[in-house]
Amino acid sequence: MANPTTPPEASGLPTREEWIDALARRTYRPEAAVIDVIIPVYDGLEETLRCIFSVVSAEQTTPYRLLLINDCSPNPTLVEWLAWLADHGVGDLVSNPENLGFPGTCNRAMGMSERDVLLLNSDTEVYHDWLDRFMEVVASKPRIGTITAMSNNATIASYPVWLEGSNDDLEVTWSHLDEIAADVNRGQYVEVPTGIGFCMFISRDGLREVGDFDQVAFKAGYGEENDLCRRLEHAGFSNLIAGNIFVRHVGSVSFGKRRQQLSKVGLKALLAKHPDYNQLVQQFIARDPMAPLRRNLDLARLRERSDKPPMLFITHTWGGGIETHAQDMASRLMSAGYTVLFARPNGHDRKKLDVTTSQLTELSALGLLDFTHPDGPFWDFVSKLEPGTHAHVHSLAGWEHDSSALLATGLSRYGVEYDVTLHDYSPICPQNHLVDSTDRYCTIPQVDICQLCCESTIHPDFIPNVKKWRTDHELLLRGARKLFAPSNDTALRYQQQLPGLTIELRPHAPLVIGQSRSKKNLRVPPKTDRRRVILLGRISTVKGIDVVVATAKFAAQRELPLEFVILGESSLGWFKNSPNIYVTGEYEQSDVDDLIKRVDGDLFWFPAIAPETFSYALSTALATDLNIVAFDLGAIAERLRATRRGILHSIDLMLEPERLAVALLEAPLGVTPDSVTEIPQTYPDLVNDYYQLCPFGKQCG
Repeated sequence: MANPTTPPEASGLPTREEWIDALARRTYRPEAAVIDVIIPVYDGLEETLRCIFSVVSAEQTTPYRLLLINDCSPNPTLVEWLAWLADHGVGDLVSNPENLGFPGTCNRAMGMSERDVLLLNSDTEVYHDWLDRFMEVVASKPRIGTITAMSNNATIASYPVWLEGSNDDLEVTWSHLDEIAADVNRGQYVEVPTGIGFCMFISRDGLREVGDFDQVAFKAGYGEENDLCRRLEHAGFSNLIAGNIFVRHVGSVSFGKRRQQLSKVGLKALLAKHPDYNQLVQQFIARDPMAPLRRNLDLARLRERSDKPPMLFITHTWGGGIETHAQDMASRLMSAGYTVLFARPNGHDRKKLDVTTSQLTELSALGLLDFTHPDGPFWDFVSKLEPGTHAHVHSLAGWEHDSSALLATGLSRYGVEYDVTLHDYSPICPQNHLVDSTDRYCTIPQVDICQLCCESTIHPDFIPNVKKWRTDHELLLRGARKLFAPSNDTALRYQQQLPGLTIELRPHAPLVIGQSRSKKNLRVPPKTDRRRVILLGRISTVKGIDVVVATAKFAAQRELPLEFVILGESSLGWFKNSPNIYVTGEYEQSDVDDLIKRVDGDLFWFPAIAPETFSYALSTALATDLNIVAFDLGAIAERLRATRRGILHSIDLMLEPERLAVALLEAPLGVTPDSVTEIPQTYPDLVNDYYQLCPFGKQCG
C-alpha cells in the first residue's frame, strides 16, 4: 500500500500541488464556525475528491467547519486520500468503526456539535459563494427547518430536466449556471413538502425539536430526509428550495445498482410514517411553484447566447408548408446570430403554449404556459424577454378561438411589435382553407353562411362564433407592424374581405437544402407504358385527394393509359381499390430531386380545390422540365401565369373526372419555348430585406 501521505494521483483530478495551493488560498476559520458542512463518504473516488476540492476552492465569508466522515469505505485509494487531506488541514476527518449507512453516519456527524448543519453528498460540486447564499436564505425568515439547493439531479429541485434530472452538459458550465441562479433568482425560494438530501441545510433548532434521521426505519438511506422534513413541518418549521443556489449532483454514486431496490424499501417505510406523503408531493408537482425559478434560468441562458434580441415565432403544430417556411426562416436568422423561439399550442391543452428553441440543449419551464390571463406565465415570460424582441405570427390554426385577440392585446401591452404572414385563411375561415361542407371552394361567404358551414363540419365542442372569430382576427391583423403575403392572389383576397389593409408581398425564399441523410425505403413503382402523373407532397381533401381518386377511378374503368404517383404521404385507405395510384411515402426535401428522377413521370398535377397561398411543391415542379396541370385558382395559377408554364383548368372541372382524365392525357409534355424561369426572392439579409428591421428591433426609416 502507498504511503498515506502520498496517495496516487488520477488523470482529470486535482493534483496534490493543486490541493496544497487551494488550501493555502482558503480562508478557513473552524474555531469561529456557525455551521458544519458534513460530507459523508463511502465510495466514488473521483466524485468525492471533486466534491471536497469544490468546497475548498469556493471562498466564503461564512465561517464553517468541514467534517468528512468515512463510513467504512471499501475503496483503499479513497481512504488514503481522506487521510492525506485531513493531514493537510482540509477539515476534520472521522471514521466510523463499522458501516452505519447514510442516516446513521449523518446522525453521528450532526451530533458532534450544536451548530446548524449542511449535509453535502460526496458526489456533488459547489460553486462560488454557495454557503454564503445558504446563510442569506437562513436569515430571511424564522423557523426554517431545511433548505435545498437547485441541481441538475434533484427531483423537484432539478434543472433543466425537472423531476427526472440529467447529467448531460448544457451550453453553459454548471459553475456558470450557479452564477446565473445567484443573479436571476436572488432572494427567491419556494416552500416544499420535502427537501432533497444531496445538499441540504438543517437547522439546529429543528433537530432539537424533532430529532435527527430515523436510522432504524431508513437504515441504508432513501427516505430519511423526507421523513425528517415532514416531522419538521408538523412542528411548524418550513422546508425551502433556494432558487439562487445551484449545485451539481452526479447521483447515487455510493448506492450504484442497489438504488432502485433501496428506493422501494425507503418509500414503503416513508409511507408507513406519513401516509399523505405521495399526495402532498403530487399536489406540489401539479402546482409547480418552482416553474418561475426554472423559467428565470431559461431566460438568462437565452439572453446569454446572443447579444441580439430574440425573434418569437407564433405558429401551429400541424407541419406542412407553414412549418417548412418558419423553420427555413428560423435557420437563416440563427445563422445570422439571432435566437428564434417558437410558441405553439400544447397538444393536450390549447389554453397553454409550449415555447421551444433548437438553439439550447434543454429548456425547463417554457412548456404549458397559460396565455389566456394577462398576468399568466406566458405573458410573464414575454415581459422578461430582451427589449426589441420581435414577434412573427405565422398561423393560429388549431389555437383557442379567442387567441388572436389575446395575442394582439398581450403583445401590445408588453411593447412587442409583431408581423403577420398570411400563410392560410384562418383569420377569415375557422377551417383555414375556404372549403365548405360540400368540399367546394366557398369564395369567402358571408358570416351567416360561414357559421352554418362550421356547425355542419366542426365538432360541437369546437364550433366558433364566426362573427367574433373574424372580428378578433381583424384586431390582430390591423395591430401588426407589417402584414406579409406570399402571393398577390392572397393579398387581394384579404383586401377584398378587409378593406384598407396594407399587405406587402413576400414570396417565400428558396429552401436551404442540406445534404441528404435519409435512409427511407421509398416505394417507387416500375415504369410502364402509361402516362405517369406526379403529385407532390401530402395530398389531403383540400389538396384534391377526392378529385385524384375519382379521376383515377374513371381512367381505370375506361382503361385509359394513366397512372398517378404521389410523391409523399397520404392515407393508403383512399387507394385500396385503385390499381393506378401509387404512394412513395414521406420523403426528405433533400431527396426530392433524386426521387423525381427515379419516378420518371411525364407531368405534374396540382389538384388543390382551395386557393394556395404559395406552394413549395410548385417551386420544386417549376425547377424541372416537366409540364404542370392545375386548377385556375390561388397562388399556383398566379405563378404559372407569371412563368408562362403549365395548363390551367376551371375549378368547376373538379366535379368532372372524365374531362380531367382526358385533359391529363392530352396535355402537351415538356416546357413550351416561351416559358419564363421563375426568379425567386432570396432576401440575403433577412432582417433588413424581409423584415425591414435595421438594426433589429427598429424599423428602417
